[in-house]
Amino acid sequence: MPFWRKFSILMLPLTLGAGAWAAAPATETGGAAPQATTLTLLGTAGGPIIRTYRSQPSSMLTVNGRHFLIDAGEGTVRRLQEAGVQASEIEKVFLTHLHFDHTAGLGSLFAFAWTMPTGKPIEVIGPAGTQAIVADALNANRTSKTLYEAITPGAPDWMKIAVAKPFEADKPTIIYKDGDVTVTAVANSHFDAVPVPDQPYGKVRAYAYRFETKDRVIVFTGDTGPSPAVVKLADGADILVSEIIDLDHAVEVAKAQGRTGRDLEGIVAHHTREHLIPEEVGKLAAAAKVKMVVLNHMAFALDREGAAAPFLAGVRKYYNGPVVAGRDLDQF
Repeated sequence: MPFWRKFSILMLPLTLGAGAWAAAPATETGGAAPQATTLTLLGTAGGPIIRTYRSQPSSMLTVNGRHFLIDAGEGTVRRLQEAGVQASEIEKVFLTHLHFDHTAGLGSLFAFAWTMPTGKPIEVIGPAGTQAIVADALNANRTSKTLYEAITPGAPDWMKIAVAKPFEADKPTIIYKDGDVTVTAVANSHFDAVPVPDQPYGKVRAYAYRFETKDRVIVFTGDTGPSPAVVKLADGADILVSEIIDLDHAVEVAKAQGRTGRDLEGIVAHHTREHLIPEEVGKLAAAAKVKMVVLNHMAFALDREGAAAPFLAGVRKYYNGPVVAGRDLDQF
């Protein structure tokens, strides 16, 4: 079971991962001045594999009391509850891409928002196809919700719980802006090595996001391989939330599944060009001159939490700033 860790950038040691928190109690925010912007990791597993101690990818950005999700993998609603936030309090969801380990929690998010309605739909902003993902999530629970309607005749319109707002961006593009936050998206390299054919809804893409608030700049790589566009997007960020994978383990699993020849070559290409090994995370962070790295989407051997140590060491080969191996419910 995860436990809550709170970090202040100014007080953070250079690395923090498996086994390190006991030696670094000074990372508790304690007397640090409260920030208007808070990052909470809700799901830090690298999918699509269910893990014992980590939910599927999801993060929450809280800006002046407003809650935004970045991805909504399986387990998101449970982690929200543990973080003290109701599903209905989520204002917007930004999807980095449409793989189900990043979207499977939408159905439960919508359902539990319906049981405690605010009168405003949850906006889901993401790549082309987001409209289909939202419709799928709503339809998944339509049969069940009709049973509840018999005892809750005043319940809101089910199909209006959420609204999809898909976008396409060929270059860095501001996709959302208000008085609290500006969100810029750029296409990353997650579908570059093993291209997926265009779908009826449009081109298949994955995005990285840059959130700029009055007190912080936080960048989410999303699932990506090495990408000059993401380096530029992350320039000078206060926090870089980066995916990370264990390539050796991925190859081991593929071989154990009987993959050989071109099939195995495809797996290797996907993990080397469409994901980030530790050294590539370090190169990205150093090139972008970010102030801190938070490792997310932790794709290492199943439930082998100690495997985070090599991740930290790999990043540190190229990046000299603070690095945290994220865990569910960590807060920054």
